[in-house]
Amino acid sequence: MSIEFLVTSLIVVASPGTGALVTVGAGLSRGARAAIVAALGCTFGILPHRLCRINAREVKFEADENALAKR
Repeated sequence: MSIEFLVTSLIVVASPGTGALVTVGAGLSRGARAAIVAALGCTFGILPHRLCRINAREVKFEADENALAKR
């Protein structure tokens, strides 16, 4: 691994995501209650995406099994 890769990896891992930025921004501008609401909103916004992703993965695995069984 090169030093460039390690530095880039550290920057990507250390930088906050959009949910963290929204939460901090809401907290600084409107207070702690708004920060909690923003954090919960970001969390609950991720859940439907995760569920769809899990279901899509299951469908893909079932399709792969069916395709292999027909051979």
